[in-house]
Formats: sequence, C-alpha cells, structure tokens
Amino acid sequence: MVAILTTVNLLELENTLFIQTEDKINKEYTIQNLGQTLFLYLRELNDLTDEQRKQLIKEGLVIGRPYGYTFSNHGFLYLLSLSVDLFGLIKAGFCGRRGTSDP
Repeated sequence: MVAILTTVNLLELENTLFIQTEDKINKEYTIQNLGQTLFLYLRELNDLTDEQRKQLIKEGLVIGRPYGYTFSNHGFLYLLSLSVDLFGLIKAGFCGRRGTSDP
C-alpha cells in the first residue's frame, strides 16, 4: 500500500495509521485505539493459483538449481502484491499463513 498525502501537518500524522482495504478504500486509525499487537497473515508461494503462477512466469521467475528461485523486479513486486511470504516469516513464527487462524 502506498499513501499519497498532500499539504498535511506531519504532527497530525504522528499517531495515525492508514490502511487500504481490498476494495481500495483508505481507512484512518488512531494508533492508540488499535491495541499493542498487529499480526500479519501472508500466503506461501505454493498457495498461488494456476493463473497467478502463469502471471508470475510472465512477470519474471527463474528457477535455478541448486539455489532455488530468482525473481525479476516485476516478479518480486507481483508477489508482494499477492501478499506472498518472501522472507520466511511464516516458518519463523512472525506471521500466520493466510487462510488459517493459527499464528
């Protein structure tokens, strides 16, 4: 998500969190009202649909042995837009797997 702000007093933003929903609606939250924990839910690479896999190949995916996957810049950004865990956060326990309620 990218927030574009124009002529705003930065002091007003100090305790504000902006989140864009899947419907492209921007929501504003005062951080003190959110609580203390924010837990992410991401998808694993093998959770992609066939259509998403085909698009990823078009965007730039290279499978190299023995070192694994390599992505072009476009492929990397495409995976980020799909909320794919690219950094092993699920296995490390820092986020949950999307589609499950277990962190």
